Amino acid sequence: MRIFDYIFYRTYNVYSRQENFAEISASVIVGLYQALTIINLVILASYLFRFEVPSSEFLIPILLVLLAINWYRYEYDFSINKFSKWENEQAQLKKIRGWIMSLYLLVVALTPIVLGIIEHA
Repeated sequence: MRIFDYIFYRTYNVYSRQENFAEISASVIVGLYQALTIINLVILASYLFRFEVPSSEFLIPILLVLLAINWYRYEYDFSINKFSKWENEQAQLKKIRGWIMSLYLLVVALTPIVLGIIEHA
C-alpha cells in the first residue's frame, strides 16, 4: 500500500491548490491506479494460465471493495499528517518518483489496449 499512499500524497498536493476536497480527487486517482493494476494482473494471469479473461461482472465487486477500502484509508477521518514522511522530500527524488508514477500509469493503461489489439489483429 505504500506506493498508493505516495500516489495519494502527491496527487493530494496537486489538487489541494485547486479544490476544497482534494482528498476525494486523490482517492479516485489512487483507485484508478489500483483498478488498472488489477486488470493488468488478471490479463497477465489469463495469458500465463490460458484461461479466458473474466467479464466485468467479476471485476465490479473487486473494484467496489477497493472503493470502500480507499474511502476508509484516505477519506474517512482525513488528515494529511498521516503522510508527513514525504513532506521534506528532496527535489531530485521527488522528480524521479513523479516520472515513475507517470510511467506506471502509462504502462498499466496501455497494456490492456496493446494486448487487445495484438490478440484481435
